[in-house]
Amino acid sequence: MVPYPMPGHEAVARSPLPARLASLGPIGGFPWVAGAAASAAALPPAWALAALGGPALVLAGSLVLLGCAAWSIGQSDPDWDDTRCIVIDEAFGQTVALVPLFAFVKHAGPAWIAAAFVLFRVLIMARPWPLNRLRSLRPRWLGLLADDLLCGLAAGLVLAGAARLPG
Repeated sequence: MVPYPMPGHEAVARSPLPARLASLGPIGGFPWVAGAAASAAALPPAWALAALGGPALVLAGSLVLLGCAAWSIGQSDPDWDDTRCIVIDEAFGQTVALVPLFAFVKHAGPAWIAAAFVLFRVLIMARPWPLNRLRSLRPRWLGLLADDLLCGLAAGLVLAGAARLPG
């Protein structure tokens, strides 16, 4: 394997490109908050995509992240299970949370985006049933991305529904 400069990354991928992509560069090396940092890093580009092309462009960005995540995780060492340095799945899940928000909330500004961030992070850390069972799906990249997809979708739909409540 080609060594990667951050601790823990050398066991992740057979080459540096998948490791750098899966860790979103230096973000995967942040101590204790790598997942939250990746979620936060996904917010400005998603907001820019929404401003440029609406929810369809945010969905397209999410699909690009999904492809990059599946490829980079698929290139990882077969003995690798999960590690905190792999955070592209967190960015993917966060952008998924924003798609319904931008689609159904007329003026989804900073407060709504912050709420999407918080709700996604709560769901991804708690991983309530049945989300906690998704990590065992195979192939491995599917198991690692499925919980982020469903947590993001749940967060976005809950907030879009909350925005429709009267009052």
